[in-house]
Amino acid sequence: MTAILPAAFIDLAPFLATWGDLETAQERYLVRQQSRMPDLQRFYDALAPRLVAVFDHLDRFPVDAPLPPPEAALFRLTLALGEVSPAIEIYHQPEVPFVPKPHFVATTWSDGTRDKL
Repeated sequence: MTAILPAAFIDLAPFLATWGDLETAQERYLVRQQSRMPDLQRFYDALAPRLVAVFDHLDRFPVDAPLPPPEAALFRLTLALGEVSPAIEIYHQPEVPFVPKPHFVATTWSDGTRDKL
């Protein structure tokens, strides 16, 4: 597990156990489907109001170089919020309604490569 976040975001550390090491959209999507709504809501409530601060912090790093480990962990939490948000804002449940669970979604670009985020 990634054990560190930037100092200004250390209060988000409890969410690293669930979301901190997930590298792909597929992994995050499957975790969301298996999560409980109260847990998703707590994560959403902790991170969503702070997105401007998160983006301001991450924007200080060059886009063409790997992020330092604390910032990489914060970035992965932010990607996880992108997966959690539809459950909170649209579906009001972890799964997509009327779709078998678990299910997978993969994005393939016109050049045949697959989405890694």
